[in-house]
Amino acid sequence: DNPFSQKETIDMEQLKTMMSQVTKVQLSLYKYFGIDSALIEEKNKDKEFSLYPIKEIVETVFNNYKQEALDKGLIFTLKINDDVVDQKLLLNKPTIITAISHVVDNAVKYTQKGSVNINVYKTPNFVEISVKDTGVGIPEDKQTKLFEITPTITNLADMKNKTTGVSLYHTKSILTKQKGGIVIESEVGKGTNVIILLSINEDIK
Repeated sequence: DNPFSQKETIDMEQLKTMMSQVTKVQLSLYKYFGIDSALIEEKNKDKEFSLYPIKEIVETVFNNYKQEALDKGLIFTLKINDDVVDQKLLLNKPTIITAISHVVDNAVKYTQKGSVNINVYKTPNFVEISVKDTGVGIPEDKQTKLFEITPTITNLADMKNKTTGVSLYHTKSILTKQKGGIVIESEVGKGTNVIILLSINEDIK
């Protein structure tokens, strides 16, 4: 008999249990910090690209946040330019919806009064989605750190909210992989305008 076989079996079972526990903790952390676990899984991603009408995607996100915005007493609007209404883009639909949702979620969450206005329009190379709010605004020295994955937590109360840094990190990652981008314009006390750029180029994969 092999004297190491039983020990080896026990170790393998312990390893499986540990890996299972690690996975559960990982998923809990994703949920806690507001990270869509689908963003972490990149398997077969290229197969998921298809042409989608951008109008339907933006309307989906808008409708998901409409009630929350109205419940806060915010003016919540969506304007889609005529030249974009029939525009289709080659996209990974689930991740693009997540990326836009992160931006709208932050706008609604950090705007206590006033408005959140979404405008969709076309430039020569991109369809651009502007999410403009009248929230607290972001100090200039903080804007360069918005896309860092490490959240800035100053107290326990901050930990109860999804962290802007984590969500924007994944938003930028999604857009970059799909030949897009994100631009932030903000002024303290006046609000923030986040512009999502989606490539019109169909050769995206």
